Amino acid sequence: MLAVTWMIRVGAVLAAAALWAACDSPLRPVDDAGPDVPDRVDVQDVPDVPDGEDVVDAPDGDVDGDVDGDVLEDPWFDVVECEYGAGHNLPGYLYMTSAWSPYVYLVHAKRFGDVFETYINAYHVETKTMELLATIDRSPAMFSQMLVFPEVLKAYWFQQEWVDVGLGLDSYYRRNIPHLFSLDLQTHEVEEISTPPLASDHCYDQNGQAMLVGLSPVTGWAFIECRVFLGDTSMSERPETYDYYFVNLNTGEIREIARGEDRAFVPKTFFIEKNNPQYFNVSGRDWLDGQWQTDLSAYFHEVWRLGDDGTKDTVFSQEWPPFTTSLARQVTADGWFFWHELVDGMLELRGRNLEGPGELTSPPAADHHKGFPNPAGSRFPHLINYIGSPWTVSIAGTIRPATQHTYLWDRETGAIRRASLYELDYTVSAFLPGTDEARYLLSQVKPGESDCIVIRDLWGAGVIDPLTNRLLPEPEEAK
Repeated sequence: MLAVTWMIRVGAVLAAAALWAACDSPLRPVDDAGPDVPDRVDVQDVPDVPDGEDVVDAPDGDVDGDVDGDVLEDPWFDVVECEYGAGHNLPGYLYMTSAWSPYVYLVHAKRFGDVFETYINAYHVETKTMELLATIDRSPAMFSQMLVFPEVLKAYWFQQEWVDVGLGLDSYYRRNIPHLFSLDLQTHEVEEISTPPLASDHCYDQNGQAMLVGLSPVTGWAFIECRVFLGDTSMSERPETYDYYFVNLNTGEIREIARGEDRAFVPKTFFIEKNNPQYFNVSGRDWLDGQWQTDLSAYFHEVWRLGDDGTKDTVFSQEWPPFTTSLARQVTADGWFFWHELVDGMLELRGRNLEGPGELTSPPAADHHKGFPNPAGSRFPHLINYIGSPWTVSIAGTIRPATQHTYLWDRETGAIRRASLYELDYTVSAFLPGTDEARYLLSQVKPGESDCIVIRDLWGAGVIDPLTNRLLPEPEEAK
């Protein structure tokens, strides 16, 4: 059982900050179950484009898989957690997921009136068991991602404290105050860390929801992505975009990098682990004629190199015409940036070396559209995950594959293997971090409105060679 304490400290990562402890602990042992109120916390699922009509060139019919049905016939497949009926049915709403071998960490929250209760669980990939590590009573609402730091074996994230400005906490005109939390990946101790204010003035004034997306353990400079809402109309009519800024967790100094009112940034998130902390990439478009609309404007990808001193340099910037690309993910551990673009009627992957002479690369041609390239793991930079489908979806000036299967491409050998057995609405996949074994592939899938985390053993499934971490040839019967 975890004996949790309310130690407020910066610890080894931020040793220069002041240490203090609070008296009234909202963290409680896991054997105290607490109230059981069946209330879901509805926090918006962040889309990567503004609302618009989908145009799909797929045939009629349902291309989404059933996570709780046919896929369970795959002996190498397991549902870690899925909101409506599959997995371990954890309480509340799944807010974020991270991992470090042999665990997958899942954070859920439930609302009780004007307060929340947060549950931190660990799923063991080998024993397939779920353990409740800690419960945070009277917690701030959840809206963030876990950022794992292998050098100190800790994970960090923000939780938002809602502030009533006179219209009630359910009003989207409330304010949000971010709090920094940590999880020790060895002891599973959970702490809140004392910091100066983490929200910039603009982030706070625009109802912003700050998320930790980068941190220098040496200098204490944190890089923040803040989801903001522009304009003075109702929430349904207010466009959302993103601010970016640095905040020093020791001194409180804030340095603004970019504001969403100047450019329409779309969310840039990572899955499971940050492959290259030196870089951060953004995508988006320019607002049209001063209006909060972007459908017909060019789409850009930029990559920023982040300095430990709270500075950034733009090392890649390029624009594409509407309906020729979409959201890009993160830079590989060896400094390659990948995106997808429309080439002669097919969506293809492109990559540029940010640390060399700028050479380009792309996978061999295939019989499917390729999109959303993502590093498969920081320890396997030669493997790129992507989503593949025979069809595409066009929405609000972007184009992407109609997600169906998740694939792996070895950019050193050129080999491509489908990593999934059944058709599901895959969004991104990556190997379990914290191990040199390219074995357990974690995937986020979204069947319908549900959020699910699934896992597949690619050694057992015959996709990865256990001795080399290379893709095995496709079986003859599968060709």
